Amino acid sequence: MNLEIRYKRVIETLKLVAASAKEQEIYLPKLSYVPTDVTSSFEDVYLLLPILIEEGLFSNKSIAWILRAYIQMQWCLANVDLKDFSSDDWNKVRDFAKEALLAIGEPPGKPDLEYI
Repeated sequence: MNLEIRYKRVIETLKLVAASAKEQEIYLPKLSYVPTDVTSSFEDVYLLLPILIEEGLFSNKSIAWILRAYIQMQWCLANVDLKDFSSDDWNKVRDFAKEALLAIGEPPGKPDLEYI
């Protein structure tokens, strides 16, 4: 997978993570379990970050926000039930993902699911 596609996958997944719980339900296919799909998508693209960081595609500030989102998500997975996916704790993940997008210079919005 080339760098451009990896980068696009990260951006589109951050858009999905940054969306509200209601928006996530609208964006994802009807047969999916939204909390699991959102969290597993973010975990998948998190593994793509090292090469993108090495290539200088993200600023330190954007990397810090991505790390905050990932750490908060991991905390939520260990401490908050997925049935409460719209809680304040899960909303922190969304807020951190929005901040990451802003630091990257990408607007939050509807993700292109082709890349997720």
